[in-house]
This record gives sequence, C-alpha cells and structure tokens, in this order.
Amino acid sequence: MKQDLLQTLLSSEQSRLLVWLYPLENTTRGQGWTEVRISKYYFSLADISQENVCRLLPVAWEENPAIAIHFVSRFSSQRVTDSVRWFLLNQTELAIHEPDALQVLLGSSLPHDVSSQLKVGSFPMN
Repeated sequence: MKQDLLQTLLSSEQSRLLVWLYPLENTTRGQGWTEVRISKYYFSLADISQENVCRLLPVAWEENPAIAIHFVSRFSSQRVTDSVRWFLLNQTELAIHEPDALQVLLGSSLPHDVSSQLKVGSFPMN
C-alpha cells in the first residue's frame, strides 16, 4: 500500500507538471490509469481519482499525518477533506504540530464537534 501511495503522489505531481508544460493536450482516463499523449509520446499515470485517494488516506495517516493533511490541498475534494477531518477528530494528538491541520479541523468557523480536540492543544503558559 505504501507503494500505491508513493505512485499516486508521484502521478499527481507528474500530472500537474504536464498540465503546465502542455496545457492544450488531451488526457484519457482508462482502467486505473490516466494516459497522456503529448506529440508522439504517451505517459501513463497512476489513478489519482477521489476513490483511490480516499482509499490511501489511512496509509498516508499511518506513515505521517502531515502527508494526509496535505492531501486536502493537493486533491481538492470535499470527500477527501471530510476523511482527513475524521482522522483529525479521532487522533488529534498525532497532528498537533501540523499548522494546516487547524484549517482542516476548524474551517472558516468553530464547529460544535471540536471541543475535546481543542483541549489537546492547550498547554499551561509559564
């Protein structure tokens, strides 16, 4: 599964670079892969669909919560955001040193379901 995670992250990055390099080229999505044709060359990229990304979130969280939190900005989808938020609500202490976690957890206003998670981040001042 870690290999799938790495392959998905690499394909996402390659996809972003190809869009900038060749903005007018077409892409076709196949079974689990995206094929990009640029001139006479074909590039096969791993599946970076929302379902695949959500499937890999537990692996990313286990490896390093910062990777999972970064998924929110890399793969902008409400489902991904909700999944990462679920991890943050249930294991807040693992992501206490990640500044981006606060935006995912709180959003634009203070939700009603984060009171116990905010206690994890409160420390007495000396």
